[in-house]
Amino acid sequence: MKWIKLLITVSIILLYSSTCLAENDENRWKWSNSSAEYGYYIDTKTIDRAGNIIKFWSKRVALDGSYFLSYDILNLTDKTMHNEGKTYNYDVNNNLINSSDFSGESIHRDILPDTRDNWLADTVCEFLNIKKVNAPSNWQWLYSTNKYTYCVDINNIFYNIKNSFRNNNVKLFIRRTQSDRAPDIVEYGYDLKNTSSLMRYQAGYYADHVGIFPDSIEEVIYNYAKNAYKKYMEVNK
Repeated sequence: MKWIKLLITVSIILLYSSTCLAENDENRWKWSNSSAEYGYYIDTKTIDRAGNIIKFWSKRVALDGSYFLSYDILNLTDKTMHNEGKTYNYDVNNNLINSSDFSGESIHRDILPDTRDNWLADTVCEFLNIKKVNAPSNWQWLYSTNKYTYCVDINNIFYNIKNSFRNNNVKLFIRRTQSDRAPDIVEYGYDLKNTSSLMRYQAGYYADHVGIFPDSIEEVIYNYAKNAYKKYMEVNK
């Protein structure tokens, strides 16, 4: 009779322990945001902060339950995100499909508003109770054609950017929308001494010069950035 009671007691302990473990494993992944295709999460148990550098694991979950793990690094000073060569892709049954684990770092990406990087950075900052990298986006109409509508994020315009990755008098974000597609968000850099082109950073890092032509979106962006910088300098004399 005693061994039956002992068996029941052990079974209850094991059941309770497994339940707690499952709950802890589930709670470690904090939901960040979702797109039409994926849900994004951060692993709260692996967040590692050293000054203005924060390292953490993130998870991107597809609609079918498969998921992608990535080791991300957030730089609060430069407002950038990059990966440390560790990515793992799993199917719905937790089987590893492919992986990348190399020494080195990926390209540093500026954190664009309303994107995966911005969502993850916000969630990490919320969890650590620190100031977020970007302010909540506020898209203001800027220009329209018969195909596209362009808006500028008036809450996230940065001035006199000088770091390892940027050297612009004005950094601003433009959202281009089309009726049947998801919006594109592109970063532009304005330089006071450059009157013939803008810097355009595709995906937050790939840079190219775009010319300024009459009645073009580039001319509209250039004039907007120029006027914004003039007002900024008047206030900050």
